[in-house]
Amino acid sequence: MDTIRAAGGNPLLVGGAVVDTLRGEDPKDWDIEVYGLSMAHVEQAVSQFGPKAVGREFGILTLGGTDLDIDVSVPRRENKVGTGHRDFEMEFDPGMTPLEAARRRDFTINSLLLSAEGEVIDHFGGLKDLEDGALRATDPVTFVEDPLRCLRAMQLLARKAQFVDFPTQALCERLVPLLKHLPRERLYEEWRKLLMLSWEPSMGLRFLAGIGGLTVFPELGVLIGCEQNPEWPPEGDAWEHTMLVVDAAAKVIRCQRTDLPAFPEEWREGLMFGAVCHDMGKPAVTAEELKAHGHDQAGEEPARAFMARLTNQKDLTRQVVTIVKEHMNVGHLSFAMQTVKRPHPMWRRLHNRWRLDVAGWFSRCDGLARRMLPPVEVVALEYHRPSAYCWQYFEELGEKPIAKLVEGRDLIAAGQAPGPHFGVMLKAAYEAQLDGADDKAELLAVALAANPL
Repeated sequence: MDTIRAAGGNPLLVGGAVVDTLRGEDPKDWDIEVYGLSMAHVEQAVSQFGPKAVGREFGILTLGGTDLDIDVSVPRRENKVGTGHRDFEMEFDPGMTPLEAARRRDFTINSLLLSAEGEVIDHFGGLKDLEDGALRATDPVTFVEDPLRCLRAMQLLARKAQFVDFPTQALCERLVPLLKHLPRERLYEEWRKLLMLSWEPSMGLRFLAGIGGLTVFPELGVLIGCEQNPEWPPEGDAWEHTMLVVDAAAKVIRCQRTDLPAFPEEWREGLMFGAVCHDMGKPAVTAEELKAHGHDQAGEEPARAFMARLTNQKDLTRQVVTIVKEHMNVGHLSFAMQTVKRPHPMWRRLHNRWRLDVAGWFSRCDGLARRMLPPVEVVALEYHRPSAYCWQYFEELGEKPIAKLVEGRDLIAAGQAPGPHFGVMLKAAYEAQLDGADDKAELLAVALAANPL
């Protein structure tokens, strides 16, 4: 900011970094808006910090020459040229005043500005709203120009506020029907912030339901009123259960214990979206007696539809679908262990389909939420049998699927001519291996016996 001022600009810290600073938190991202300099002059002023062209068309430069995530922008003026929510012309306006620029921001807490000297500039009552925990639209006229703001309210409520004031909630309700016209990448980013950055995502999800937002995400909306057997999950319908599981998962990715397996970084997002989607199959299969047999398999299609509305990330969707389809198997196998009193071969098959450390953590979220324990107890509870079994087998089997002991070259060495029948033979040997056989000669004999020719 000193560098920009030396070049003749007036830099002000804006957005979430101001809120985080005032709340005594360390900002993750720093946004600096510069008044009085053109885009070209700003880029020249910050050239020593390695500005990147990302967002240049929107008047935004990302600085790569620091240890912080810093975006520098100039004010832009958006002029509505049509009736659609995309019908805008944008132009940079370095002569815009901080008051004018603050007015175009979504919520009053995000309209706060902070100078390099630490002076807070509050044009719209953002300080009072921040103190009260309120989300309030900065300007009702400009607020409704971007439908995404109803999802921004969803995620900001769970992260930085306690309630959305009634007039702003009414504005959000008006925007819901327009969400279907937005690119899925924009929708996904708000969902990602809700699930990955809040301690209690259910706050945002309940707000979304309250403004009618689940009409845009019907796979989630049908959980409301889908009753469950009170003898097993006593917390209410499938929606209430999902809220508990999502909050529990949020604790898992933040509150690791040194005496339990660390949650893998590459599965954090999959866990959160999987928690949202895991019971989406229940409405389709719940019977009169309130039993939902097969809801895990029935949930694959709605989970895929939900994720496709948000993203085309194949790996993330694969993780979510794995959780949906496999989450009941942990409990089934845990019960079987108590019955047969010996290692169950199906654990090895489950291991090949789903990382067992992740399975253990999700089983805690799902199983303990059913007992109506506070979400933090998912991490704090000393012992939970299904997850303990998962972690026991994960320690034994590792991260990767079990490697095949018998391969095609072994069949060739045994005098077999290659052909399609190799697939049948290798499958038979591998199934025997998963059942516990570990002698290669014995497994080769199984393969040869399975030769269909």
